[in-house]
Amino acid sequence: MASLCGQCYPVYFYIMLTTADIYSLIESRRLELGMSQAEVGRKAFNRNDNAAIQSLRRGSSPAFDTLSSLASALGLELYFGKPRSRPQGLAEGESPSDLGVVSALRASYLPLPWHPLARQAVATPIAPHSDWLDSSALLAENIVMVAPEETDVFGLPKRGAVCFVDTVFHDPQKDGLWCYRMAGVTHLARVAFKKDTMVILSSDPSSSPQILQREQIKDVTFLGLAVMIGFLSSNR
Repeated sequence: MASLCGQCYPVYFYIMLTTADIYSLIESRRLELGMSQAEVGRKAFNRNDNAAIQSLRRGSSPAFDTLSSLASALGLELYFGKPRSRPQGLAEGESPSDLGVVSALRASYLPLPWHPLARQAVATPIAPHSDWLDSSALLAENIVMVAPEETDVFGLPKRGAVCFVDTVFHDPQKDGLWCYRMAGVTHLARVAFKKDTMVILSSDPSSSPQILQREQIKDVTFLGLAVMIGFLSSNR
């Protein structure tokens, strides 16, 4: 489980949803984003059409492809596969969290998805409150979770970090704490940019920074700027 400052709490749960529940969640999310049903249809299916949402309203079970397109258009996570493993430290039969109910979602605790490149097979361990996101000027649809394999930030352990990452910033354009993948490894480091040069600052003041030129930068995949960092309790 994770322990972070701010309004973030451990969360791990599954919810069995009826068609009515799915329709309610989609409508709540649509209204939250200020989108019309036709706008959702255009983003999901490339046409001004509310037929898919209206079909849910009438109680028709949606095809997986339809539900996947709607979830993508609304910035929601949709998972289909083998049961995900229980989080470390959660005993058999123990209630995962009181956040694992629909009422908690309605209370605006938002489980954030892992970054598509994070390759995580379990649910994210924390759920921030929407008030904290608002006060931090962060949009929930832009924030994902990343667990870097290597952390090179002064004062932080090398491993065990979990980060909120703002995916609006995914190109080399702004100095700051970046999550990025290089040579198959996910890193968290302080990075600065100057013209066609990327400078990775070392956590060791006695070490020289790593400098990448334009051709080397092409081999770096930027996941986004880290806006909050914590550590899994077992790694602290």
